Amino acid sequence: MRELRIKSRRVIKNTFLVSSIQLIFNQIKFNNMKNIPLALVALFLFVGITGCKKASEIPATCTNLVKDSDETEIDCGGSCTACASAATLTCTLDGTAYNGISASTYGQILGTSIRLFSNDVNSQSMKIVFVPGILNQTTFISDADFLYAGESYTMDPANPGTIQITAQDTLRKMISGNFAFDARRITNPTIKSANNGVFTNVRYH
Repeated sequence: MRELRIKSRRVIKNTFLVSSIQLIFNQIKFNNMKNIPLALVALFLFVGITGCKKASEIPATCTNLVKDSDETEIDCGGSCTACASAATLTCTLDGTAYNGISASTYGQILGTSIRLFSNDVNSQSMKIVFVPGILNQTTFISDADFLYAGESYTMDPANPGTIQITAQDTLRKMISGNFAFDARRITNPTIKSANNGVFTNVRYH
């Protein structure tokens, strides 16, 4: 409904602009100079008013750094601009593609650490724990594990994987980055690798 109102205003504005320009052109064409100033004043007033209106369409609640009104996250969604896209977590797990479900990909704050959790369509879960570092700087993963083909695999602390944070919004608590680690099967020494891991816009609380 809001988009329809905005489109209607744009149509009215464009129609008025075309009519005003055509009126000025006709006055010049027929050498009727006395009506040109009036047409110009009307044109400038209309542009000024509609320009101010466009700026005022953004509610003050969209810039107050608080989740309120009809926002879905802090200062975004509802009457504000759209929020960031849904969370993703993907990697190559033992040579096969792992794609976490957005609704099942989230983060938790554990003291100074963040734990990422994801689940794919085959109910294969993945967990990664790390301490956020400087952006684009590679650091070690504190703990990680995943479920693959019905078996549990866990990272050997003596051989930690790596993680790199590429973006972090501390206000909305949202983080993106990449990772890689090896994990050992709990029941025997089989090792599986999680490579080319990428997570984006993961919300953590």
